[in-house]
Amino acid sequence: MSTGGRRSFCARLLLSILAAAIGLAPASPNAAAEQAAAPTARAVPGQVTTSYVVPTITCPGCAARIKASAKKDPGVLDIVVDVSTKRVTVVYDPNKTDPERIAEAIRKGGDTVLPGK
Repeated sequence: MSTGGRRSFCARLLLSILAAAIGLAPASPNAAAEQAAAPTARAVPGQVTTSYVVPTITCPGCAARIKASAKKDPGVLDIVVDVSTKRVTVVYDPNKTDPERIAEAIRKGGDTVLPGK
């Protein structure tokens, strides 16, 4: 590969990585597999899992804000926010809270919350 060819390849690779960092494109050819391996919230007996779509998620900062908002509800036990799919999965204690209260806690943080599909 010529020097110009290597520069071109490196430039494309760098642009791909930067685009992925701001959410415009996958960072690697294995992005789908990596996403499938992403951590998920898991409930144990006595706990319930619910999910929401939060279209206002655009970055890791949004994910942190949503987690902080949801965790203000004392019944929330675990929360996973997937920025790429805009999905929020929450494990909660049904004796302490319910899906609408969790959604309201997220809304109070300034986000739009839709039922998960």
